Amino acid sequence: MDPVKRFLAIAVLCCYYPLALAAQEATTVSITIEVLNGKTGMPVWRESPNIWIDKEPSINPYTSIHGKTKIKVSSSATQLRITPDFGHECRWKDGPITQLTLSYSIAEILRIGVVSQNFCGATTIAPTPGVLVFYELPSTWRERWYN
Repeated sequence: MDPVKRFLAIAVLCCYYPLALAAQEATTVSITIEVLNGKTGMPVWRESPNIWIDKEPSINPYTSIHGKTKIKVSSSATQLRITPDFGHECRWKDGPITQLTLSYSIAEILRIGVVSQNFCGATTIAPTPGVLVFYELPSTWRERWYN
């Protein structure tokens, strides 16, 4: 290949590669998942909730010391499902029968925010756009040891 043609090919690739990356980033949106203790309202840190986006396999991002984690989802995604990994559900009084069928609208999370039900205590917070607040009761060390 001629050196001039090679230089032009490399220059074209270098110019269009950042544009392709920007187009790829524009197709994703960011959602904050906040995990709170259902009794105290305090953040649950180092929790890795099970999160499903539409029909994709689950992801398990760890929460920070503030009980928050950010996930990126496709702008075409419609539903998000979440369950605790190390804790107990606070969304219903009885057993977790509907655990995997309860889903949240991603459009609603982005538009006004979503706060899950909390049957474990009286604590609740107001929704914030782009944030899904999820209440759970963290497992004790004894429960983790024997499970």
